[in-house]
Amino acid sequence: MYRFRAAAVALGACLVVLPAAALAGTAKPKHGYFIDPKLQVYVVVGTSRTSLTSFQAPCLVKGTTGELTQQGGFTLPKSKHPKISAAGKFTYAGNVTLQTGSKYVTKVNVSGTFANGKVTGVVTFPDSKVLCAPVKYTGTYYGVNPQG
Repeated sequence: MYRFRAAAVALGACLVVLPAAALAGTAKPKHGYFIDPKLQVYVVVGTSRTSLTSFQAPCLVKGTTGELTQQGGFTLPKSKHPKISAAGKFTYAGNVTLQTGSKYVTKVNVSGTFANGKVTGVVTFPDSKVLCAPVKYTGTYYGVNPQG
């Protein structure tokens, strides 16, 4: 009798833990805009919630006194929509057109992670000719249509 109860309790515990473990690996973000208003980084998640539909970030240049000022920015090419992994991560490494006083094609590395209703990540510019500083961003969810 005790063996039966112990087996039933163990089975019940497995049934409770199994769905939680199955869901633990998924970190799908909400569909819509995640924005870092201070840095002007815009991360837009598509309706499928499996890829980005847009990513926009600034080019911040360090001045003579050490302050960062925005000197343009870039948007990932429309043909390049980074996939969002089951863990909520995305990356992009490739060319972008940097919009400053003129247009300049350069390499960029973008990475990010969705967790707890936010997105955090880093943008770096590996081209030594580009004076853009690395950007560490944290975006908050603003909904599907943040303008209203």
